[in-house]
Amino acid sequence: MQKLIQHIALFLLLVASFTTQSCEKTVNLDVPYEGDKLVLNSFIQPDSVIYLRVTVSGKPSNTSFAEVTNAKVQLMENDVEIPVTFQRIKGFGYYVSTEKAKLGKQYKYVVGASGLDEVSGRDTLPHAPFINLLRARKGGIRARFYLHDRPRVKEYYRVRMYAGDSSAVTHKIEPKVVKKFRFDPSYSNAFTDIATENYYDYALITDERFDGKDTPVVLQLQEAHKAKDFIVVEVTSLTETAYQYLKSLDQQRMDEGNVLVEPTRVYSNVLNGYGIVAGVNVRRIYFKIPD
Repeated sequence: MQKLIQHIALFLLLVASFTTQSCEKTVNLDVPYEGDKLVLNSFIQPDSVIYLRVTVSGKPSNTSFAEVTNAKVQLMENDVEIPVTFQRIKGFGYYVSTEKAKLGKQYKYVVGASGLDEVSGRDTLPHAPFINLLRARKGGIRARFYLHDRPRVKEYYRVRMYAGDSSAVTHKIEPKVVKKFRFDPSYSNAFTDIATENYYDYALITDERFDGKDTPVVLQLQEAHKAKDFIVVEVTSLTETAYQYLKSLDQQRMDEGNVLVEPTRVYSNVLNGYGIVAGVNVRRIYFKIPD
């Protein structure tokens, strides 16, 4: 079985839109090459216009992959079509909706291009996470906040932490530099199964161990807090589709270079093609370290 090299945009969850800051990376998929296919990448955030990146997968020998600038893109909000326009943002081409996404709606893409099979992908939008009471102290290496989980609903989250600073543009405290962390299980048994000695840029979790509870989340950092510094915690609610996709990317990175394990196939919900169409909902809170 040949390994297909698929060119996709891996969105980094750095901004609420999930898309306007992105990087291009190559992802290895352990699937037989069956000809070039369309690749869709769209993370959909409520109250934001919707961005779609369209590229073409390629053969294992390919080192560059074309974006599709003349695709026929149909975006449906439930049964109503939303117009899209092609725009260049920081050097990358996106199909951008003329309307903002709304909570409670389902979004579906149908995309075609000359010489390639038509593809489609769909997802809904998750509710925003409820987080508050972020606290930390000067000289400490921990930060605590509370995550309030909805009962009897399977929830998926991504957690990140940043050093923050005031933005001259938005006049708000914005995330600037990612801070690596690990969960401290001594404060809650909700995270004992994912406690580790390593520090990570982010963590993917489910509410399996704290369904419906107000849970203290304690993050342990590599460096001590300094007085008057800002810290920012970002929690993103994910649909199951978004979680499965990001989890498979996680597993692929962990398995990379390990010849003793089978290659991880990156999750995709795009019919007849590759990539991901998924709903997310980002929330951030910040705290200024006191003297």
